[in-house]
Amino acid sequence: MRFNVTMKVLLITACLFFLMTPIKAANVKLAAISGKINNSDAVVELWGDRKSGNYADKLIIFLKDEKGDLLAAYEPSITGGYGCFLNFVSVDGKNRQVMVAVGRGNWQADTDFRIVDFSDLKQVREIFTDTDNSGVVQKVWFEENKLIIDLINGDENNIELTAEQFQNIASTERDPICGRIFSLTVCDLDHDGSDELLTVQKVSVAGKELTNVGTVWKMDNDKWQQGGYAILVVGNIKNNTINDGAEGVGYAVVPRKIVFEGKEATYPLIAYYNDVELQNRLNEILQQEYNIFLKEFYRREADMALNVLVANKSMLSIQFIIGKDTFIHHNVNIDPTTGRKIKLGDLLDTKQPDLIKLLNLLNANKNVQITTPLPDEWCINDDKLLLFHTVDGKEEISGFALGNLHKFIKSRELIKNKN
Repeated sequence: MRFNVTMKVLLITACLFFLMTPIKAANVKLAAISGKINNSDAVVELWGDRKSGNYADKLIIFLKDEKGDLLAAYEPSITGGYGCFLNFVSVDGKNRQVMVAVGRGNWQADTDFRIVDFSDLKQVREIFTDTDNSGVVQKVWFEENKLIIDLINGDENNIELTAEQFQNIASTERDPICGRIFSLTVCDLDHDGSDELLTVQKVSVAGKELTNVGTVWKMDNDKWQQGGYAILVVGNIKNNTINDGAEGVGYAVVPRKIVFEGKEATYPLIAYYNDVELQNRLNEILQQEYNIFLKEFYRREADMALNVLVANKSMLSIQFIIGKDTFIHHNVNIDPTTGRKIKLGDLLDTKQPDLIKLLNLLNANKNVQITTPLPDEWCINDDKLLLFHTVDGKEEISGFALGNLHKFIKSRELIKNKN
């Protein structure tokens, strides 16, 4: 049920009564952002009743002015969920709207997205609705060794499956299914001042992902126009965790994928269960790290993949893999309790000269001569420390078993906790 009141005074009175009523311990702020709405500074908050297992329901969005006074409230058409996010969008090029995203389960599940328009505070409305969130795929089925995907525009796409895919499918004796939208990214692709929505849906069989269907949505005269369809076949690499999310301690890494013009990019969002401010801080840090690569993707210069290496109470280590034919790695290591970046000097006593001697002694990459200062690019993967060097314009990697470096390790906490 939507929370709409025709009289602004009644709306504010009712919401003030809600705020003055003693709030149950389970009623919490799930997400918050601040910025311009209707050309004025505003704060937007999403509240809900937190249940067991970090599920929240009875969601309501509050719009407040810069002083904290309530301007409007709206109950989105979302039953409830996990990992809540808010952000600003402008899909009409004139007004600023609020997008709310609520996961339907863990990081693998679909997400409920809504866009709420506050331009008329007497008639707050959703302009990206539950129906829109069902996506553009009308029907999927198998026809011999092909997967047929029927889109909302009437196009019928024939995807020829590999022998391995077809054999795996045949053994399940299951029909393919297409979920709702699981990823949505906002970007002004054509630089006209109006944001487009880039959505992705998964087609799977017996829990195995087969294809991703990407779509570009654009608002035209208050109606959505869909186009820019792209269907990407998912590879069959066994035990591949690239582009997966992860469950940390008190937080989750939620992957967002873009499929556009036959290319793909995946970036992370961090959802905290009980700390809205820390959630915003970490996502801002990560956005600053991957934005330059995402811009390369939009310019069709490179794909981007995500690899969550460590997600525990002491360290969140995320690796971005960028490129076309050749690839480079960018590593971000963060303390998930504070949002502070972890430097190599926090892990190792890099001031000891014997460390450099030992690293050169253990180094198996003959293209690398290790000197000071040590590289800024580093990560921990499978009980190994990896250092990333640039040699003659190329990326070179040297790896060292952490057990061999025990004498120089300053923080055991950073290496003892697995995901």
